[in-house]
Order: sequence, then structure tokens, then C-alpha cells
Amino acid sequence: MSDLAVTGRPKTSPVWDYFSYDESAKKSKCEVITNVVTKTKCGKTFSGKFSTNLKLHLKSSHREAYDEVIKKKKQNKEKENEKKSCTRANAACNFSMETASSAPISLVEDPTFSSLITELDSSHKRHNVTLAVKRMPSPHTGEKVLKIVLQIFKDWNIPDHKIGSIITDNGSNMVKAFKILQLQQKENMQNEGDDEEDFELCDTDNVDVLDTGSLDDSLPDQEKTIEESHQQDMRLSCFAHSLQLVVSKFDECSVFRHTIKKAKNIVSKFNKSTKATEKLIANAGLKLLGDCPTRWSSTYLLINRFLTVKASVIQVLDEHSWDGLQNSEWRVLENIQELLQPFAEYTTLCSGEEYTTISSVVPIVVELQYHLEEMSTKPGMATISKRLNNELKSRFDKYVNPCAAGFDVYYLVATFLDPKYTLILNDQQATVVKAHLIVALKTEISEFTDTTLESRSTETVSVVANSDEQPPLKKFRHLSSIISQRLREAHQVDKGIAATTAESEIERFYELRFNIPTSSKKRCSYILVRVGNYIT
Repeated sequence: MSDLAVTGRPKTSPVWDYFSYDESAKKSKCEVITNVVTKTKCGKTFSGKFSTNLKLHLKSSHREAYDEVIKKKKQNKEKENEKKSCTRANAACNFSMETASSAPISLVEDPTFSSLITELDSSHKRHNVTLAVKRMPSPHTGEKVLKIVLQIFKDWNIPDHKIGSIITDNGSNMVKAFKILQLQQKENMQNEGDDEEDFELCDTDNVDVLDTGSLDDSLPDQEKTIEESHQQDMRLSCFAHSLQLVVSKFDECSVFRHTIKKAKNIVSKFNKSTKATEKLIANAGLKLLGDCPTRWSSTYLLINRFLTVKASVIQVLDEHSWDGLQNSEWRVLENIQELLQPFAEYTTLCSGEEYTTISSVVPIVVELQYHLEEMSTKPGMATISKRLNNELKSRFDKYVNPCAAGFDVYYLVATFLDPKYTLILNDQQATVVKAHLIVALKTEISEFTDTTLESRSTETVSVVANSDEQPPLKKFRHLSSIISQRLREAHQVDKGIAATTAESEIERFYELRFNIPTSSKKRCSYILVRVGNYIT
């Protein structure tokens, strides 16, 4: 009955065997038969679909149905515990294989393990798969988007807990769709919590109410703040798309509009003239690129090609007696090219599919901030540079600034754990990340017994890592110089200086639990590079 009457995700609570849900009215209706002869149903309605209220109704008005719900709930709980115990055993095995001691970590170099992985994928590369392509009739509302996505998940038997993140553009329908999904998940988690509470209360009627405030007070302030503030959304905005929205502010600037329009007109003349295009290709080996507003970095690509074949363009213009650009206008185009070039390069970099890109988000944002500050010192570029920098900050400050509203720690964590970019973080960012990792480690490790970990902690770790930390990619010009400076300063610091509290706790945790050396950067490099090759 409930499967047909209740929309949305399937309801696991047995209470829905006795209720139906009207989606249009947003009400739940009791379907318990009160008169067997006339088949009369109770018919009482309740706002929403919260299982706690429905069970209270069964308890007060339909005791037999309530007892049956509690019985099924207990049976489901036992089955779930059995499944969890099996999952926990497998997780413990996997955990010990990857992090618990030298044997698990070095296992990635074992020939047998390597042979197994080779059987799974001989290239050791990540794969991108298109699960479905579906026609979506209008209107393209958030509800319809969500319905199609959930159906695809169902078709491929993908459970919710295996969906880490969903990346979309910034369309309002996309934002709404996955906001609805996240609210549904929170509601289901609340209902599950209510179910567990009701199950406990059904055994004893006289139970004191638990003071949850005392539990919150027992949590260290730092950890409590992290757990409350760093709740990751299921939907992540496509960084490349958001970056192009920053670039779109350039098109609104009227200062360069006249020069760009003249350049576009010249490009249009060339593309319409077969002779001019043939001469250009004969001289430069390239033709001009037309403007395509729907293509990312379109203005930059047009100007970049225009400047690349500048000498040949001027020659063909003279041969056809066409008007060209003045020297001052060519300089303006060169400044625009320099301004927009990093945006185009980083859009390509973060659009990659064969490597991890989330760790490059923070470096890109910081590098662009330095770039725009530098460009603001050039003649005629101050206004547009400051405008782009403000737009960059308004969109991405929550990724790099721990004090920003809506701060999302996961981008800083990804940067911290990527050996290429670790050193670009300042002290405040690194402290926040380490504190978050401590909480995350404690949460993960709490599922495993001390005996399981200590039984493997007597072995020695064989760490293979580069002796020198490598700076980021050369295309991060400003960050490379910053990292080089920090490396020089680090070598001058006395090695005996005590580490910060957060760092010491992480080091002590690894040293005592797993007998892993305290060289955190080498350890992170080893785990990410050696193990990450197989699990990414």
C-alpha cells in the first residue's frame, strides 16, 4: 500500500503499511480497518509524513497495529545489525590493508596485489562513464530534474551512501533539484532517528528524557564548531562554469568594447573573404577564430589568435586596403590577452577528467587574486582588474577563507592533502584543515577496536618519497615563488621547535596507532601517490 501511495524515496519504516500519503494535499491518512464487516477505515489525516506522529496515533488508537509495527521494526533492526557487522568486518579489513601498518601500505607494491589490480584495470586510470542520456520535455523544473536523476540511480542500483557529490552548473533548476534531495535525506535521517527513539521507548514506559545538551557540552569546543560548520552539500557547483561567470563580467566593461568590436569586425571580414583567409593561411599557417558567445573563453581565444598572426594580418589588410588597428589598440588587445589568459588556462586545467581537480581549486583562486592585483598596476587595467577580483572573491571566498560565510572546508582539505599544493596554505588555513582532519580521523577510527589496530602496529613502515617537496605546476607563477620562499624559510627553522597542538596530535596518532614515521609530508606523499594510484 505504501509503495504506491507515498511518493519520493521508498519508505523503510513499517508504519507505512498502515498509512497512505497524498502528495497534492501533503497529508498522511490512516488506512487501518476499524470495522471488519463494513471494511470501514480509520481515515484520520496528519500533516506531512513524519513517522513519529503516525506511530503515536497507532499506539493510542490501534494497539494491535502498533505492536505489529514494533515487531517488524525489531526484525528489521536485527537484519540491519547483521548487515552492518559484515560491512564493518570488510571495512576493518580494507582499512588495515590501506593504513593500519606497514603491511597494508606496502601491500600496494606486492606483486600479487598488483596482479589483482591489473586484472581490474591494466591502465590504473580512472574512468568516466555515461550512465544515461534521457530526453527531458519542458518545463525543465528542479522537481523534474530530480525525478530523472533518481530514476537513473534506481536503474543502476546506486544507493545514496555511494553518492559522494553531484556536480552541476549554476542553473536555478539544478540548484533546486539537489536542494530538495538533500532536504529529503535529512528528513529521512530524522525519521530514522525518531524510529529508533520510539523503539527504545516501547520497551519501558517510564524512561527519563535524555538531556542532549550535556552531550554537546562534552564535545570539545573546537571539534563541535567544526562538526557544525563544515557540513558538505551534496551538490557542488562546477568550478569551471563559475570561473567563466567571473570572466563574463569582462564583457560588461565598456572601456574595451570599441577596440574588441573593431578586432571582431576584422575577423569577420577575413572569415567572409576566401582570398584573405587563403593568404593568411599561406603566410601564418593559421586562420582567425570567430566569436562564439556560448563557447568558454571565446573573447580570449579570438584575441589570442588575432595577436598570434598579427604580422600576417597587417600584411593582408594592407594588400586589400582594409582599415586595421592603431598601435594603441594593439597594445590594448595585448593587455586584454594578458588579463584573460590565466582564466582560460585554469578553466582547461580544472576541466580535466583523467586527474583530480578539486585540489587545484584553491591554488587557482589564490593565483588569480595575485594575477589581478598585478594587472591592476598596468595602465588602463585597474578598473576591470578590481572588478574581476571582487567578483572572484564574492564567488570563491568561501573556499579559501575560513572566516567567510558558508565556508566549505573540503576544498582546503583537498589542497592540503595534495603534495603539490600543501605549502600554499597559510597558517590559519592549515590549522583549520588539521583540526578538521583530527575530527574526521577520530570519527573513522572509532569504528575499529584498539586490539585490531595494535596487533598490526609492531611492524615497520617502509616509506618511499621524494626528499624534496616539489612546487606546484609552473603555470602557477606567483604561488611557485611563494612556495620557494616558504621552503627556504622552513630549512632555516630549528628542527627542534615544537609543532602546533593540532599537528602534534595528528603526528602522535599516526606514531602510536600505526607506527608511521612523523614526517607528515613524506607520509602524505607516499599514501596519496602509492595508494591513490589504485583507489582514485
